[in-house]
Formats: sequence, structure tokens, C-alpha cells
Amino acid sequence: MSAAVILCGSCSSANEDASQPAGRRQYAYIEHEIFFRNERIGITLAGTLAIPDSLRPLAVVILIPNGSADRDMTAGRHRPFRVLAAHLARNGLAVLRADGRGVGQSEGESWPANTKQDMASDVEAAIGYLRSRPDIGSLPVGLVGHSEGASVAGIVASRSSEVAFVIMLGGPGLPGSEILCSQIRRVAEAFGVADSTIAKHVRLMQAAAEVLREHPEEGPAVEALRKLFDDYLDHTTVAERSALTKSGYATPHDPAGFAAGILLPWMKDFLLYDPGQDLTRVRCPVLSMIGDKDMQVDAEKNNAAIREALGKGGNRRITVVELPGLNHLLQTARTGSPAEYQEIAETMSPAALEAISAWISAQLQQLRGRGRERADTGAVTPSPPEVVDSILNDIVRPDGPGAAVLAARGGIPFKRFVTNEKSQVFIALHRQGDEAVHAPKRPDGKRPGYSLGNGAPA
Repeated sequence: MSAAVILCGSCSSANEDASQPAGRRQYAYIEHEIFFRNERIGITLAGTLAIPDSLRPLAVVILIPNGSADRDMTAGRHRPFRVLAAHLARNGLAVLRADGRGVGQSEGESWPANTKQDMASDVEAAIGYLRSRPDIGSLPVGLVGHSEGASVAGIVASRSSEVAFVIMLGGPGLPGSEILCSQIRRVAEAFGVADSTIAKHVRLMQAAAEVLREHPEEGPAVEALRKLFDDYLDHTTVAERSALTKSGYATPHDPAGFAAGILLPWMKDFLLYDPGQDLTRVRCPVLSMIGDKDMQVDAEKNNAAIREALGKGGNRRITVVELPGLNHLLQTARTGSPAEYQEIAETMSPAALEAISAWISAQLQQLRGRGRERADTGAVTPSPPEVVDSILNDIVRPDGPGAAVLAARGGIPFKRFVTNEKSQVFIALHRQGDEAVHAPKRPDGKRPGYSLGNGAPA
């Protein structure tokens, strides 16, 4: 196992430094190259564990990428999970990120052989590994998942009491078939594909999902999918299919290829999975953050579905955030089209990074308070969602000393944080050059909502 010391201020990603406000305690951290076993299927997974250079980390966070990605969730020139891990480690959190199966140094079959259940099994193995470490084994464990990784976080949290909190970044609340059809509409429209052409492809994918639901056995499903694609070919032109291919939604040239693609383990799982079924069983606090320019996961519809599913199961510790101007990768974007991802210099918005760490801080403050109540009385009184509102509201209040931030050039106001139907809080963050600037400190010199605990100054 190797280790490297990372000092605050070192970075190799576009905005790794830009997320840190002046005056805030930042920790150096050490990155350890680690390996852990998933004994259920007999494979070894590889990852990086960042541990802050402090007396004791506040908690440990596992980052879960979208699909079979490497530990940094590398997408072209961007490495979002490296940026996010650095931000969280500097804020006093231990962070584990791992290569997916068959990627990097991890064993096993890679995409498209894997399903969300496979990924959930690997996350559970990661939790077991963390629990075995004497230095961080007793810390609260949180899960942060992006896109499909957010669904995996929900699956693990739905069946494990080990999970202290979940953060869903660009995570779906609607069934996979609905997510895919919405993606096709929004992305293809951005590429200028005709509405009639889009409608034909959407109907094809809707019908394919229905075939999978009606024919669980592969034989009948293959036959039905081939007939379905034959009909699609009869009612579309080469030019229409070419236009869809240019927008990123290519179709095979023959019915057999279409059927084989739909029946791949990952694709079948994607189309049939309904995250609401697992979210109804999640009892820990959940934060859902989606950019309002996200073309792959519609912010309004999916945040609403996530809230409904969690509420249906009796979970009131819900925060949903719609971030203006951010795309699926939580970059500040012009249109949100996937075609822009590599054109944008920013890897992850500093506003998003700050919201994530502030929300985690709020949850850990509540956990510490509950622990004290348990020790004193033997019982725990749940902290109301308004506690989270209060902490987040103190970052920048529209009616307080930070109001001028909203008027400053380049101001980025969050639409809202909502923790329940009766309680909401508005937050703003302003970037000035390469530095994230917050409202002035309170008269007592502290920055509310950012206490790192363990006696560390805010």
C-alpha cells in the first residue's frame, strides 16, 4: 500500500482549489492506495482512500460513480471525483473512491456485464473494508453517488443500517425507461433533430421496455424485440436514423443487433429499474442535487419523484436542490448539452462543492447531538429539518450580510434548498476569480454551518 501527502493548495484539476473560501480551516490529507475484497464473488477492488491530516476525521464518505468508471470518474479531460474527494478531505472527511469492476486495477467483468445490484455489492464490500480499519472503522459512513451511482447509493442505504447519509448527484427518481426517453427528447432536440424523428425513437424504446416487462424469458423477448425493430426500420429513413446517431443515440443496423443490445445485463437493468422502490426503504438523511440544465436527468421531475418516494416510506429528512446553470456533471454550462462537457474548463461547480460539504456538516452536527442525547437520556429526539435549514441559511442569507453577493457580478444564486413542504431556505454563492467568496463572518468571528468539530476552528 502506498501513500502520498497532499497539501492544501496543490491541484491538477481545473477547479480543485477554487472551492475553498478564505478564512476556512483546510486540512492537508494523505492519499492511500488500497485494495479490498468482495468475497461474495471473489474479486479484489482497488481504490484511493484520502484521510485528512487531523486528529480524527469527522466521517468517511464513499464516492459511487455512474456505471463502470475509474476511481476519478474520468470523463475526457475531467476527473470529477478527484475534485470532489479533494474538497471533502480538505473539509475533514475521509473519502474512498474505487475503480469499478474490470476498470483500472479492479478485477471482475466491466460494463455492460454489471448491474446496479453488482455495484451495490461492491459498495457493501467497501463499507466492510472501512469497518475493519482501526483508524476510521467507527466513523459514520456516508454515500455520495452520481447519476446511476446515486441509485446504487439508494439500494445500499435501503438495506443497510451502516449508512449515515446519502447524497444523490444528478440521480434519477423516475424509472429507467422514463429517464432514457426524456434524455432522448432533450438531447436530440438540442442537436436539432426533428420532433417526428425523436418521437419514433422514443416509441421504440418505450415498446422495448414493455417487451422486457412482458417477456422475462430471453427467447420470447428476442423474438418480440426483433419484430419491434423490423417495424421501426419500416417507418424510419436512413437520414432520420443518422440524425439520431449524431446526437448520441445510435441504433444497430439489424433486428438481431437491436435485440442483443437491449438484453445486455446493464441495459436491461437500466430500462426496468425503478429507484422509488428502494428509496421508500431509505431511513437516513438524503440530499438530492440536480442542475437545472441537466439534459440527462430532469431536475424538477426527478427531485419530485425522489421526495415522493422517500416521503412514502416515512423519511422526512429530505433536502432537494435544483442548481441554476449546472449540467449533469454539475459544471456551469451554457445549454447543458453533453456535447459541451469537454468544452467547459470547470470540472465541478464550486457552488455545488460547497453545498455538498455544508449539508454533510449539518448532518454530522445532528448525529453528534443525537449521540449526546442518547448518552444523557437513553433516548433520541429526532432533529427537525428546520435545523438543517438554519445551518444552510447561515452560509449566505438574502436578507442578511451576504445579500450584496447576489448583486455582485457573476453571482450564482441557488434556487432553493427544501427540506420539507413548510420549510425552505435560499442560498447564494459568488465566484470572484479563482476564489469562492462567502458572506462576512458573524460578529463572533465564526462562519456558521462550517464547524468541523474535534475542536477545529471554522
